[in-house]
Amino acid sequence: MRNNHTAVTLSGDRILIGVHCTQCGTAHEFTVSATNYFRWRNGELVQNAFPDIPREGRELLVSGTCGECFNNQFGNPPTSPFKM
Repeated sequence: MRNNHTAVTLSGDRILIGVHCTQCGTAHEFTVSATNYFRWRNGELVQNAFPDIPREGRELLVSGTCGECFNNQFGNPPTSPFKM
């Protein structure tokens, strides 16, 4: 897990995560529950802590690469016959 983000506490149980793609510099923001944020920071897998964030957003949190840059480097992900 990279520490490539900033976290700002909002009202209640909400945290705003801000992260810039390390490849293109585009800024992205995600609002998550504080409980899930701290679960992730304490080692929970990103897909378990943030199931509502699209996989491209979770990849950005983990690797610092946005979905567009990831696809430019590695190609589009294969489609699956199964619903995700």
